[in-house]
Amino acid sequence: MTSITYTAVLDFGEETAEAMTRLLREHRKRLGTRKDTRALGVFKQGVCGVAVAPAY
Repeated sequence: MTSITYTAVLDFGEETAEAMTRLLREHRKRLGTRKDTRALGVFKQGVCGVAVAPAY
């Protein structure tokens, strides 16, 4: 398997990433997701989610 490294500057603040992290953590808790069962932690998943979401 080949690994691809990609670096980018994203146009949103730390507060946005922290808010998404908090929402994802709460959602996972409601679902009962066990620790260390996801490929990405809540912070990385939150940043990816905000990065690909359309800005309205």
